[in-house]
Amino acid sequence: MIGGGICFLAAFVLPSLMESLLQQLLIYQGIAGVIAFDSFKTAKTLILFGAAYLPCGFLGGLYTGYKSKEVSSLLLFITSAVGIVSFTLLLFFWGRLGSPTYYNEVLIPALIGNLIGVHLGGYTMKRPLKKEEEQAPFSIDLDEETLKE
Repeated sequence: MIGGGICFLAAFVLPSLMESLLQQLLIYQGIAGVIAFDSFKTAKTLILFGAAYLPCGFLGGLYTGYKSKEVSSLLLFITSAVGIVSFTLLLFFWGRLGSPTYYNEVLIPALIGNLIGVHLGGYTMKRPLKKEEEQAPFSIDLDEETLKE
């Protein structure tokens, strides 16, 4: 539940932060006019997917993977579901789920980003570490028969 809460809080904060940073970047570069084009909506959706929704899930998955002894796909799916359901309920109560384009631009990328990010974060914490092989320092064994030859 806490991992899902982390997903929700990050999904609440990161997209608005990334949108404002993207807008400031476009204004700074002097290309703010690209906002008028329809293809910018697709680009903005992909940018928000990679810069906001995947990290949202990743943070929740990191916490879930860190706290659980056994990471399973079901546990990570529940973490993702808690985050996305609470995010969807927030959008519903704010009245933003009225237009069909809002589903394509916000809700579907948030769902997919949280689901993928939670699995990536959860399995990152339980990844086995590579153990350094114990290597003896380089040595040459010389026995008497080898020395006679």
